[in-house]
Amino acid sequence: MQMSGPSTDYSQGEAVVLPERASLLARLKFRSFSRWGLVIDAAGVQASDGQWPRLGVMIGDTAIATLTINRGGSTRYWLNFLTEPGLADIRLTLVNGRPGMPRPTLTITRLEIVPL
Repeated sequence: MQMSGPSTDYSQGEAVVLPERASLLARLKFRSFSRWGLVIDAAGVQASDGQWPRLGVMIGDTAIATLTINRGGSTRYWLNFLTEPGLADIRLTLVNGRPGMPRPTLTITRLEIVPL
């Protein structure tokens, strides 16, 4: 997996803290048409204006979910998706982080792709 956006390393041990305009990207190769589960463990901290972080999840060019991460402790989120043969990018992005504005904090502690 790699981070796109600012070149700073935001990893916190086994976790990644996503800043605004940054994404966590995993590029995978799928061999056939299949159903998969995406397991995300994430924790959020509200911004000073009360906003919880929102996590955008994309597979390739398709947005499959926007999750509000409204718990301070790590919480598990499950998403299902279909694939076709070939490469696919899985991208996680903090969608409500804006420079110069109060921003929530989003920490991702697990990203796993499991067959269904």
